[in-house]
Amino acid sequence: MKKTAIILIAVICVAQSFGQFDRQDMVSLKTKKVDASYIGRLARLDFLKNTTGVNDTVVLVINNNPVQFINKQVDNVQSNFYSQYLESVANSDGYAIRLEKTRIDAVTADSIQVTNYFSFYSKGNVLAAGKSLQQQYWFSKKMINRVLVKEEKKGI
Repeated sequence: MKKTAIILIAVICVAQSFGQFDRQDMVSLKTKKVDASYIGRLARLDFLKNTTGVNDTVVLVINNNPVQFINKQVDNVQSNFYSQYLESVANSDGYAIRLEKTRIDAVTADSIQVTNYFSFYSKGNVLAAGKSLQQQYWFSKKMINRVLVKEEKKGI
């Protein structure tokens, strides 16, 4: 009986330690919890499902052109925040456009203003040197499911 209890406790401890890697570097918030205290923080916006049932698709206007983006994620247990990004469904001038970073600039009761940082990738997943773009957007909180905020490291 003691062996069973010890094994069970060990399994629970190991399972919890693996669970701590999941999103260890971000906080997931419902949009109503996002307030002015998050201004200046890096974030990922998790958009609601669209009518086709595909999760995390959104159309953003870049240089007066609508571009559809879809959520992508690289399996990386160490840092989930940086392993997620939005990527254009179609190429633009031979480049895939990635929304790799978003900064919260302002928050109101019904919307969030952000600066999106876009990078361009050529075939073979190669970052195009010197080709990037920053644009500000206002998003209605109704179109956002949750906001993943980059955890700030506390100094020693």
